Amino acid sequence: MIRFAMELDEFYRRIVHFVDRVLEDRNKYQMSKLFKLKKFVTLEEAKTHLSGALEEQLSVADIYRLVLDGHLTISVSFLGIITMSPGRIFEDTVNNGSPEMIISKGIAVGEDLKEPYSIIKMSGFPMSLREWLFFGSEIMYADGIWDLSMLGQEYEYIESLYHKEAGGVGVFDGFSGRIKAVVLKRSDSFCKLKDIHRPLGIPEQEVASFIDNAKNNDFFDCLQMDRYPHLLVIKTEELTRFIQSLQDDKDVPSQQEKRVGPKERKTHYSVIRGLSMKSGIDLNVKGSVSSLQRVTELAGEPVSNEAIRQLIIKINNQ
Repeated sequence: MIRFAMELDEFYRRIVHFVDRVLEDRNKYQMSKLFKLKKFVTLEEAKTHLSGALEEQLSVADIYRLVLDGHLTISVSFLGIITMSPGRIFEDTVNNGSPEMIISKGIAVGEDLKEPYSIIKMSGFPMSLREWLFFGSEIMYADGIWDLSMLGQEYEYIESLYHKEAGGVGVFDGFSGRIKAVVLKRSDSFCKLKDIHRPLGIPEQEVASFIDNAKNNDFFDCLQMDRYPHLLVIKTEELTRFIQSLQDDKDVPSQQEKRVGPKERKTHYSVIRGLSMKSGIDLNVKGSVSSLQRVTELAGEPVSNEAIRQLIIKINNQ
């Protein structure tokens, strides 16, 4: 009787484990289908997706650590309008050791200027030996999603969140030598988050008018992202890039590993063609690249569109 109870208990344990695996695989499959439709995901969704793709359990603290170490770019989605001053990186094309350099493009949108002007390099921030980041003095409005550049106080903000998630004490004090402002990035444009002292008791409906009538000098560099309602997110294309970079590193053969010869490579191509045909994917027709890419995404191992396109060309030319 005891032995029967033990066997029954073991059977039940296996059933529970099997159901958990089925539910996990189903959720991963559903996440993969929805993932390709989204432009960005929350940190919790990013944690789930990366855990499935990398086949190891990650935490939100791990996400923050990857960001702090420069492996992953985190973004912010503002829930309203922000005020900011635009910035852009310029190259010192003369490189004559002068303390000044010529600016020939607009800082806000990068348009060619009719009258270029000189600027003192030390009024900007060095990005390399010949590149400097400059910010304009004008105040502009912006919204939407921006990447955290990690050049300013946003680094301390993420570091504070990391310590809280890791079980430590979050700290958001001091200055570590970075730009003393929250610095955001979108494509090749930068911006410094700006703020303004609002009169006590001003009604919310009058805030926009008050900001519109304020002078540029009334605004100051914002040191805290929490001054504006926001949500930290990670772009889906950035997650795909990160996963692909890890797979590329893993796939690089060491000097001791055997190189794939022409005959073995031809066999691999034949197997891929056969599996593709079995899945209803004709490698000779338009759309096969996207179809194969969806297969890799659903498998939790996304491969870039260009890599698949080059592979299909090689397979069709064998």
